Amino acid sequence: MTKIAVIFGARGGIGAATREAFLAAGYRVVPVNSSTVDFTKPESYAQVSTILNEDLADVVVNCAGHFDNTNTETHNKTFDVNIGSNWAIIQHYINNPAKKPVKIIMVGSSAYRGGRKAYILYSASKAALYNVWQGACDYFADTNTSVGLINRSEEHTS
Repeated sequence: MTKIAVIFGARGGIGAATREAFLAAGYRVVPVNSSTVDFTKPESYAQVSTILNEDLADVVVNCAGHFDNTNTETHNKTFDVNIGSNWAIIQHYINNPAKKPVKIIMVGSSAYRGGRKAYILYSASKAALYNVWQGACDYFADTNTSVGLINRSEEHTS
């Protein structure tokens, strides 16, 4: 039976490379892009649940990300995408416990370790993501759901 990977942010960059790696490994890939789910909008949580509700995913990878520190609108988007996208996935599995083992993989950044002059808010969003990962690991400890976080050159798993 072919395993299924749902990949958020699969259009470009890390997401496109992740999509290709899962395809090469023989997975059926369900790519989800910002044209399907806009994490800056409240309805994104319902959209994520609709996508994940069939309980088909073996792996859910979130590569959705945003980097900008220029004004209030873009810093809100940085948090909506970098934190909200991961929280929407986690909240789905809190509200709809997986019936079979599923692995959630979140893509972070080494910037989580400390703020940098050029990207203060981005670093803060990735530090918050690290804490979301820790809490999710605790929450899902005795369930069919495991959670991993990949930061450049680091991998953390539950």
